[in-house]
Amino acid sequence: ASADIPANLVVLFCDSVEALKDTVNSILANADNKVLLGTIAFNYLMLSATVVGGWQMLRAATIAQQKLQQGSDRTSFYRAKLDSSRVYLNQILPRYLGLACAIRNCSIDPLSTSAITDDN
Repeated sequence: ASADIPANLVVLFCDSVEALKDTVNSILANADNKVLLGTIAFNYLMLSATVVGGWQMLRAATIAQQKLQQGSDRTSFYRAKLDSSRVYLNQILPRYLGLACAIRNCSIDPLSTSAITDDN
């Protein structure tokens, strides 16, 4: 049915979970590097929230699909829930790619660069 969440969005979510797992493994492997962990903290929190949001939207879409198939009298509500889930999965969830890339590519403390001096 057209109300279903497309398979490519489910695959995207699964990929985002793998990226989050990789990030957690990297954090655990670098647990002693407080500078690195502090540098990636914001992007890690954003990545985590983005992936968890995708999970919740897939859960909501699954429930909405079930309710519609069961003939719920709240059809417009559940169709809107499917629409909002698709918007999140299409527009917000793909942001995990940039966040995971930023985390992977982080190897320096931005506060220790030569652009910042104590002379000010």
